[in-house]
Amino acid sequence: MRTMTTIGSIARTPRARTATVLAFVALLAIAAAYGAIVLAGTKTGAALAFLCVAGPILGYLAILRPFLVPFGLYIALVPFDNLLALSPAGTLTRLLAAASGAVFALWLLRTRRFVVPDRSLLLWGALVLWIVASFAWALDPAEGTAPAASFAQLVALYAVVSFMPIDAERLRLLLRLTIAAGVASAAYGAWVFGHGADIAGGGRLFLANAANLSAATNFIDPNQYAAALLLPLALALGAILQARGAAARAAYAASLAVIGYGIAISGSRGALLAVGAMLAYVLLRSRRRLIVVALGVGGVALALALEPSGLARFSNAASTGGAGRSDIWSVGALALRDRWLAGAGFGNFPTAFDHAFLRVSQAYYTGWHRAPHDILLGWAVELGAIGALLLLAAWVAQVRQLRGIARDSRLYPTRVALEASLIALFVASIFLDTMTQKYLWLAFMLVALTRTAALAAPENHR
Repeated sequence: MRTMTTIGSIARTPRARTATVLAFVALLAIAAAYGAIVLAGTKTGAALAFLCVAGPILGYLAILRPFLVPFGLYIALVPFDNLLALSPAGTLTRLLAAASGAVFALWLLRTRRFVVPDRSLLLWGALVLWIVASFAWALDPAEGTAPAASFAQLVALYAVVSFMPIDAERLRLLLRLTIAAGVASAAYGAWVFGHGADIAGGGRLFLANAANLSAATNFIDPNQYAAALLLPLALALGAILQARGAAARAAYAASLAVIGYGIAISGSRGALLAVGAMLAYVLLRSRRRLIVVALGVGGVALALALEPSGLARFSNAASTGGAGRSDIWSVGALALRDRWLAGAGFGNFPTAFDHAFLRVSQAYYTGWHRAPHDILLGWAVELGAIGALLLLAAWVAQVRQLRGIARDSRLYPTRVALEASLIALFVASIFLDTMTQKYLWLAFMLVALTRTAALAAPENHR
């Protein structure tokens, strides 16, 4: 295979072309100023002004550094996804995802350089086809339209990223950006929580765009908030294990502490179990076990000291059935028995749940039309045994994608950290719906890019 150590370079722009570009930007700046004056005080005017000035600059950077703009912006905003709604266009991260896919596709067409993706992409593609097929027998096809579109878009972005060449230097930049985004999200959550925000009650962090949850139009569920921090947490842990110098270790340790505190104040029991699984895997695979043990023990002690209520929620898990999850799963199990082979159709778990609701005795009333809160049960009910097996096969292939990175490789700590993040995300997914969440697919994309960087490493071309 041809060595791929760079994303590609563009020759220096001639002076005349540079002057033309600068003149064009200047004209747009004048237009922006005019638009801001005419439409002063309106969001439309501000948006037009920003696009006129920043649009060409960002477009030029996208040509030069496609992994930085717009993909880097996408990574930075993923933890804040549900707060960034731009109705009716979806969220800002959705627009950045579409822009990233388009920029990457144009780069591939222009350079004619690409990487042969891992076979996991075929499994995700097969799952998309099975989802589309399930609309033929779905209980209510309209229920699955929006989630199916979201899932297909995420798979499409993952596919384009899988074809992109990347080197270790640019990969490290993306990994650090992911950690920084996690730190920013956790720090913001800690600031909000520390200022007495308890808009939903119960002593858990809810990030929303209003002081009262009932008045909020956009908010981040605490469980989703915590799950989004699992990838940055794993990467920070991996960075500590391979950092050289006390200053670097201290910086990553601080990042680890901030992100860990963000997970603790979420009160998410599933995320805490996921962190335990992450630490266990890193302890098993790492060559620096004593550091992992010290970080694990220190992290638990810090969480108990700063936010004991997060761990206290485990004490009432049995009495509430995990906030009603056990009763939801009982109804879901009956719905699965009714349609075990092909399922009820994608996005139709709530409808199948309603059909089985009155046939199951429930100790904790959960209400009608509930989400599954379990990746395996939810997808089995919606897509049957065939869809569930495809999903598991794709997950396993995703985890095994980095098996070619040996222990003596510089990318081995990154491999362990990413594998640990996937295991943690799967554990969290047992209690949560994650397959259409951008933070999960960001983890998948970083795995694909790490595989590509490993293939491009000099030791693989001797």
